[in-house]
Formats: sequence, C-alpha cells, structure tokens
Amino acid sequence: MAKNKRNTEEESNVCVPVTIKMLLDQYIKILQKIYGSHLKTVILYGSYARGDYKVDSDIDIMILLDLSDMDIKQYRHELSGE
Repeated sequence: MAKNKRNTEEESNVCVPVTIKMLLDQYIKILQKIYGSHLKTVILYGSYARGDYKVDSDIDIMILLDLSDMDIKQYRHELSGE
C-alpha cells in the first residue's frame, strides 16, 4: 500500500507540501493499524493533488478498502475516535 502511494507521487508532477505529506503518512499508519491488509490504497485528490491549494484548503483523501459495507460500519468508530 505505501508502495502504491509512492508510485502515485512519482507519476505526478505536483509538489505536495512536506507538512501535508507528514500528516498523510501519520494518517496512513493509523489506517494500517485499524484495517490491516484490508486497506488497499489511500488517494490524495482535490486542490493538494492538483497543486492549486490555498492556506485554508482542506485535505481530500479517498480510502479504498477490501471490506463489505457492513464490515466498514463496524470499523467506523475506531477511525472517528468514538
């Protein structure tokens, strides 16, 4: 999974700020602990992926899991910190 993330960054010419990369890396580690091998990839999209972000831009990510909808609902509380 980290391999997929790195490949995507290398194929893109967009420069994501170091602080955002660090946040994403931390978040991916949390996702790996929660979902394990069910986590297939994490995709950055939106303004940071395009390179047209601003100071107040949010970070848009898509999380792809190999789980049923029912299984994902069971994990939801862990991800939200509830």
